[in-house]
Amino acid sequence: MNQLKYAILCMALALFFMPAVYANPSDIVWTDDVANNPVILEPGLSDANRAYYGCVIYDRYANIWRAWFDASSGMDIGYGESSDADGIEWGNYVLCKGFISAKQSKAFVIQLAANSFRMWYTAEDRGGGYIINSCVSVDGINWTADDWISGIAEPDPSQNGPTERFTAVRLEDGTFVAYVRCEEPLINQAPVGGKFLHRYTSADGVNWTWTGYTGANDGEGLESMEFSSVVKHPDKTGMWYAWGSLANSEHPCISYVSSDEGHTFVLDENPVANVGAYQTQTYNQNRNFHPSVTYLGNGNWVMFRSVADPKATARAVGVEEIRTPISQWELHD
Repeated sequence: MNQLKYAILCMALALFFMPAVYANPSDIVWTDDVANNPVILEPGLSDANRAYYGCVIYDRYANIWRAWFDASSGMDIGYGESSDADGIEWGNYVLCKGFISAKQSKAFVIQLAANSFRMWYTAEDRGGGYIINSCVSVDGINWTADDWISGIAEPDPSQNGPTERFTAVRLEDGTFVAYVRCEEPLINQAPVGGKFLHRYTSADGVNWTWTGYTGANDGEGLESMEFSSVVKHPDKTGMWYAWGSLANSEHPCISYVSSDEGHTFVLDENPVANVGAYQTQTYNQNRNFHPSVTYLGNGNWVMFRSVADPKATARAVGVEEIRTPISQWELHD
């Protein structure tokens, strides 16, 4: 290898191993889909005509987008589908059923395999917060094996449990990592006197074990921060991205980043550029929150989030530069 090639390689390696600031959610350039938004709006499933607190995923087995959302004010979970590649035209709206709880809200769904889904949702009120229930489905509409989960916001899951939000990631080995804003009165490592974002793990999605406080609520004004989407970045080793908003839903979307396998997160962007500033379009005059973010690969992202109109779901697309790993480089004489 001649000296010039050696010098170029050294410079490239130095750039590649620079601090993690070069792998943050703020590297994503978002474009709000102004012409089409809101994309999930007034499905007519209830008198409220709402579609907010959405969880949107792309089903690669069926080649369709699936969405679960609040169809009324904390009472019903609605379902919708989009068969177009971009997730713009939605239909097949229906109310989900099979729950043991009389109230369902803030659903979070992970696809386990073809025709296999697991949902977590906030159920009946419980002293100071909510019960988190989990259930399974083969079609995303009819749910079975519904029951409350354990190990989160203990010690008494039948009486206590000020739990506010549930977000999860499924790892390659089939286990789950969850992020929940709640009180953990027996955990000395966490801040005291409120609900904070904690991390949990589970083998089955039902029984959970606390692993630590995330640090996401550190900093002035972030005390009520909660995640609604966490992505273990497949193209940036060791990097996890997270998006959410403050409990007061009139605040904009915020992003975080983790470089320790999702144990702790630091603030990255507040607000998220282009999609974080509510009151910039007719459909987000008063609300712009609860982002549901999907990574499509090759640096392409899609975000669905709750907006006003009256409470609907809007769409934005994002592009992130992905560098070629050094393992794929070739040097030629």
